[in-house]
Amino acid sequence: MSDENPYVVGPTPYDEETLRRLYLDERRTMAAIARKFDRDPSTIRRWMDEFGIERRQGGDAHAIQEAVADE
Repeated sequence: MSDENPYVVGPTPYDEETLRRLYLDERRTMAAIARKFDRDPSTIRRWMDEFGIERRQGGDAHAIQEAVADE
C-alpha cells in the first residue's frame, strides 16, 4: 500500500499482500492475525474489507485452527 496510515502504530499487516498471505495462503483466522499483530479482530476485518479480501465461511476458517496462529 502506498499511503501509510498515520493512526497505525507498531507492527501491522496493513497491506494487502500480507493480509492475503496470512488469511488466504496460510489460512489463519482473523482472530489469529489480530493476536499476532496486537490488534482487535474488528480492525483486521475492516482492513480486509478495504482490500476486498473475501472472508471464509465459519467452518472453513477453522480448517487449520490455531496450530500455527501464534508463531
